[in-house]
Amino acid sequence: MIQTVFESIHTRTIAKILERNSLERFFSCAEIEYCRQYKDMDIHLAGCLAAKRAFLKISHIADLKKIEIKHTNNGKPCILLDRKRLRSCCVSISHTGSIAVALCGINNGKICSSKKKKRHT
Repeated sequence: MIQTVFESIHTRTIAKILERNSLERFFSCAEIEYCRQYKDMDIHLAGCLAAKRAFLKISHIADLKKIEIKHTNNGKPCILLDRKRLRSCCVSISHTGSIAVALCGINNGKICSSKKKKRHT
């Protein structure tokens, strides 16, 4: 069974975070740097936050700082948990000028990292 969660974030939420100078409370350094490369940084931060919140809801993990949204070379988002990519989780992010949305899904309700198992010979 696949579980999915949808989350949306308005750029006003990001503006409030920026006003309080508290980006580091919600985003990793890598996420901030990724979003700063865009002219409209707010909407990209909103997308990352929407993806993180969707993953929080589906995984029941309480610590937002353990979750990082990383983008592959072709721009596809993926979720890192404690710096390990999750192979059982997929995420999609989209946005308009003021609202970002994310859809997060996990397979069989299990969260698995992509850390390779050691082979015993």
